Amino acid sequence: MAMNDLEESIAGIIRLSSFSCHEEEVSSDTWQKLSLSINNLFKNLRDTNVAFNELPHRSLIHLLVIVYGVAGNFQSSKKLTSLDSEIVSLTYVVVDKIASSFNTSGCLELLNTHIGSDHLKNEVIYDLVLQETTRLITHLSNGCDTSPLCKGPIFRDALLFATLSAKYPTLGDSCQLSILHPFSLQLLEDYRINIKQRGLALLLHLSDQFLLPTWRLSGRAMATLEALAIQRITSGQNMTFLDSVNSCSLQFIRKLEPQDSLIWAEKFMEQLLVDANLEGNLEKRLLLLNSILATMEILDKRISIQSKRLIEVIQNAILAPPQPAFKTDAKEKEQASHLQSLKILSVFVDLTIDILYPDLIEMVVPPLSVFYELTSERVKLTSSDPFLESISESIVKIFVKLASPDTESFRVLLKKMSLNFPSLENIACECTL
Repeated sequence: MAMNDLEESIAGIIRLSSFSCHEEEVSSDTWQKLSLSINNLFKNLRDTNVAFNELPHRSLIHLLVIVYGVAGNFQSSKKLTSLDSEIVSLTYVVVDKIASSFNTSGCLELLNTHIGSDHLKNEVIYDLVLQETTRLITHLSNGCDTSPLCKGPIFRDALLFATLSAKYPTLGDSCQLSILHPFSLQLLEDYRINIKQRGLALLLHLSDQFLLPTWRLSGRAMATLEALAIQRITSGQNMTFLDSVNSCSLQFIRKLEPQDSLIWAEKFMEQLLVDANLEGNLEKRLLLLNSILATMEILDKRISIQSKRLIEVIQNAILAPPQPAFKTDAKEKEQASHLQSLKILSVFVDLTIDILYPDLIEMVVPPLSVFYELTSERVKLTSSDPFLESISESIVKIFVKLASPDTESFRVLLKKMSLNFPSLENIACECTL
């Protein structure tokens, strides 16, 4: 394939990838034409020997934008890749051939490669891709309501794929973050969950690759948390997305200054407890319980401030009406929810026993006694012995902690309670030896 023909083909695809409207409004014929053009280009590159390192740098970067755009589109809207199942495999063949021209192996090494440019020698390929995709996207801004990210989905997906493939120290410059952070927040504002998910994935990746001071000094960690708080409200019905938002929120809470981190963790815990109390879906409740446990690690002893709400959440989780035994999947989720609730309670007792004792006994022992009695009765009907053993071990662990300040008094208490809850006798001795 002649160099002139290759450059012209690349330039033509870049033009075809620049839409005048939202990608969802683009006609199927236009998508088909773009897909066919890329397929033909990739097959030509696969079947001929091309010295990619001799391509003009602008054409090389545009080719990489196309390649990374196809790979990224497979992970986002799939508007392009759904039309041609072959195009994704061709993409990786082309990436390998380009990498070989620069004596590198794979996408990561290629992104780290230094090449000359028209203005500056020895620029990293990733930085050139970042600059060019940003320029191409910005060029699509014309004052209308449609985001340029939706008018240039291939450029958007190229930037996403390249950035998610790059690592520190290729990533790490504050100038890069000044582009990538707003970019990720704009992705969160998209109405499509799959695009929002890519924005979250990018935020998590950036949080791992950029040093802590970069987030704190710029105020970007706080801005991220504010954006994520909005997402929890507007998109909370999707369980997978909500879990990703919660995980991302926790990661950025940890990036704040210690005092700010505690303030945000308290706010976050308040919302989690409210959501968990209102949640009837077992799977979603379990996700919320996981987030509650993770937030407790940040709050440490300050969880005592929200002890009443936390105990209420645990009570609602462990004393809720049981799932029918024949619903195997629901039963497994219910048991997982119970075990996670007991784990939360165990951590809570660890963190607060020196603050809330002896009131802690009154808060914890009655609901656990009722739960253990009910569970023991149900096991007689369902023969879920391994689950009862796990429950017993967890409750014994909690009771041992509660008994430690005054073993004799705790023994007397359990003996009295076993009159109403006979099953307690099975574990009382283990707790007060």
